[in-house]
Amino acid sequence: MKSNKKRITFLPEGHMVEVVGDTTLLEAARIAGVELVAPCGGTERCGRCGVRVTIPGQEGATFSLACQTMVINGMKVYLEDEVNTQPSSTKQYSKAAAHLGMAIDLGTTTLAGYLHDLTDGSCLSSHSALNGQVAFGTDVITRMAYGARSQEHYQRLTLAAINSIEKLIQKCCSEAKVSPDSICEIVIVGNTPMIHLLLKWPIASLKESPFQPYAMGPTYIKGKELAIQIAPQAICYFPPFIGGFIGSDALAAAIACDLANSQDKTLLIDIGTNAEILLKDKDRLVAVSAPAGPALEGGNISKGMIAAAGAINKVWLDYDVNLEVIGNIKPLGICGSGIIDSISEMIRLEIINSEGNISEASQLPPVTSFKIRSRLKKDDHGQTYFQLANGVSIQQGDIRQIQLAKGAIEAGIKILLKDFKIEDTDISSILMAGGFGNYLNPANAQRIGLLGNIPSKRIKQVGNTAGTGAVMLLLSHTLRKDAEILSTKFKHLGLAEDPRYQELFLQSLNFPERECIE
Repeated sequence: MKSNKKRITFLPEGHMVEVVGDTTLLEAARIAGVELVAPCGGTERCGRCGVRVTIPGQEGATFSLACQTMVINGMKVYLEDEVNTQPSSTKQYSKAAAHLGMAIDLGTTTLAGYLHDLTDGSCLSSHSALNGQVAFGTDVITRMAYGARSQEHYQRLTLAAINSIEKLIQKCCSEAKVSPDSICEIVIVGNTPMIHLLLKWPIASLKESPFQPYAMGPTYIKGKELAIQIAPQAICYFPPFIGGFIGSDALAAAIACDLANSQDKTLLIDIGTNAEILLKDKDRLVAVSAPAGPALEGGNISKGMIAAAGAINKVWLDYDVNLEVIGNIKPLGICGSGIIDSISEMIRLEIINSEGNISEASQLPPVTSFKIRSRLKKDDHGQTYFQLANGVSIQQGDIRQIQLAKGAIEAGIKILLKDFKIEDTDISSILMAGGFGNYLNPANAQRIGLLGNIPSKRIKQVGNTAGTGAVMLLLSHTLRKDAEILSTKFKHLGLAEDPRYQELFLQSLNFPERECIE
């Protein structure tokens, strides 16, 4: 009897899997445990899961969308990105260390890991890795929807995260030339859905108002119980959540910034798919999660991408367009910081008005250069767009996505301020955390009104505070107790149940009429 199995190989690592029936390349990649980025989760909406494939009997490779292409027996798929690799095989280690610890920031898109010697606290190695769950969608809502389909789907999400964690541990240990068996403690922080999926907790309560976690934590569990085979005896510590979609990564960031002891009116903001916003004033602490969506991380943007090689990450306009591209190569797309720069500069040159509409070339001020005017073009539907580079442009729909994200964040900030009965000008400092916040141009963020009416000079970029906080919790059991107490002191505001939110959100969609100047 002829076999109906179809074999597909993913290169360059050579991972092979056999499937039956009509199976897409994306589903085959998920089965094989290969990290293939699919921002919309395979719903055929984003068009960004492109791969090169070869088929037996045909010459050359063709470009195909993984979510729309069915597996053909003998097909080969080429994944050229370095992050699309699995943990390397066990190596020989030259250094013996008996008490090691890992601190891991489990981000929606990227994981950051820090390997430390627990005897003296020294950092032996640090690395980042792509979260394998990107194959199931770039945002947590899409992933949870996938996981809710069946237990098998849920298990795939969990396994993808575990594989990514093991890869990260392997990277750190290989560089430090130590054995993963020497790891005796692991601290993992992340947003609420990410931790639920890792711990195999039910996610139903996170999918509907009031969005309550299955459990608040803290949680201790052995590595082998999590299926972390590379460090099975390690004790894994998961700090508590603050509440709802305010996860342990936000708590770790608060620890790293010593927010509890701040004497000023301070905002701590980590912008992602959900923007976590913490406010400290005197002895009061309040937190909110604003549904910013994936636009600021490149999602739902026509040529959007994560901050990787080929992404435009800085833009400034004068006589013509000036770009900075990660990796100094030909632009392939644009990431969050580049999108903010572009829209901010277009507002400054009056290419975009306060309502977010792109102007016609004839409507621009007389001083506008012909080079800038020539970049305003029309698509096949008569819509005006602004071309940044060959194949990369700012579309009207892209601006709308940024307006939705900005509106959600600004509305969240306004609700916190109203709850404290203070004005935005009373805020002494805004601490911008996370990868996006670290590369964001503060002046451009404020030109589009991303953070309300707070002067850009008060913005401080503090880096990956979630990772820093995770390291601090790894090295101090006393600090873990302090963090657990701190998590209970926050008042958590749920925007979905707040009658003020929708009105404030609509009021916040437009861009400022004038710049916020201190």
